[in-house]
Amino acid sequence: MKGLQRFLAWATVAVMAFPASAFAEATENGTGAQLTEAELEEEYTASGMWMSETEGNVHLYDPEDQPLEPEEGMRFESGSVLETEEESAAVIDMDRERLAIMDQISRAGFQKTDQGDGISISLQYGAMYFRVGIPLEENESFDVNLGDLVLAIRGTCGMVLQNEGEDTSIILASGHAAITQAVGEKEDRTDENNAEDRETENAEPEEILIEAGECVSVKQDETTGGLQFEKKKLTEEEVPAFLREALQKDPEQLEKVYEETGWQPEKLFADVAPARGSEQEDEVMAYYRTIIREAERYDFFDFGETVTGYQYAIVYLDEDTVPTLLLAEMTWDGIRYIKLFHYDPEQHLTIESMNSLGEYHQMLYLRSGNRGLLKWYADGAYAYGINEIYIEGGDYKEKEVWYETNYDKAWPDNLPYEEIAWTDV
Repeated sequence: MKGLQRFLAWATVAVMAFPASAFAEATENGTGAQLTEAELEEEYTASGMWMSETEGNVHLYDPEDQPLEPEEGMRFESGSVLETEEESAAVIDMDRERLAIMDQISRAGFQKTDQGDGISISLQYGAMYFRVGIPLEENESFDVNLGDLVLAIRGTCGMVLQNEGEDTSIILASGHAAITQAVGEKEDRTDENNAEDRETENAEPEEILIEAGECVSVKQDETTGGLQFEKKKLTEEEVPAFLREALQKDPEQLEKVYEETGWQPEKLFADVAPARGSEQEDEVMAYYRTIIREAERYDFFDFGETVTGYQYAIVYLDEDTVPTLLLAEMTWDGIRYIKLFHYDPEQHLTIESMNSLGEYHQMLYLRSGNRGLLKWYADGAYAYGINEIYIEGGDYKEKEVWYETNYDKAWPDNLPYEEIAWTDV
């Protein structure tokens, strides 16, 4: 779907300290209002609902069916309804581990539950991706209502597809979940004239379990009016494009998906490297945004210095169309400790450098024209070297391109270079 390919990163990216953050300038608090980052941290609960990102034409209605102007960072209340038009999409963030992504031409209502911290989503038509990163607590719930069905999600990801007036499909990409329905149960009852048995409605639900890699299709039996269920294991080729696109935005989730489903990345995704400046390159940037917002969880192999912040830069190691992310940890003495991350289009995963480069007696530069990465280092009092950094066999390598002993210049004239443009996180 074009809209999803263009813009979606994970919803929690919205709480990063990016310069263009929608929260940075907001001061008003309350329903339908934007929050500052500090307020957002304080009020981020499992029963909140936030408009994290939108693309295209998205319509939001309050519980009285009055239209609202959807804005990124907006908090909307229980009973709100969200619609997306063609080539449009929306991300709804419910807490740090729970989110929903609505596909184009979809409509859903959002409701807080009466007990505990819970949210119920009624998908009226269209498709929706859901993700719960960690299992919910006993007092938490996240349900998707699909007419006569309820999907109870506790710690999983997948998608639901509701064709208005037709069938329903539920697909899990990781974890497991339960589908419940209200069923009719035959009860032998005879009236005073020993008339025919009658079928009565029983409130006890029937539960259908679904595991990672499985799809449950539900259709209405035209003869009996009841529901027919078909459960099957999906092959990579049968996974809908919308689900593939959503999974591509979260490499950590993809690792779980591969492990639990047995799906192979070369089959799940087309083996096409994204071209520079294309919509496909946006998918790579979505991977990198996830890494950037979690910068402090990586080991930069420093020497225990006080960390003052993080920076990042996007560079190209060679003529390849896939960029590389440089993520730097800044310390109080001004030294950067740098890790490299490179998206591998064949595996659809991001390669992480095992070690980091500390800019002490060595520095990173770009070849002129952003055509490669160079490392200058000092080897003794009057010896200098320059290595080119490249990728081979899924790992980072270095190749010496210049070295001189007792040399009075720190950089050769025939090897033009540029400073790296670092951006503060």
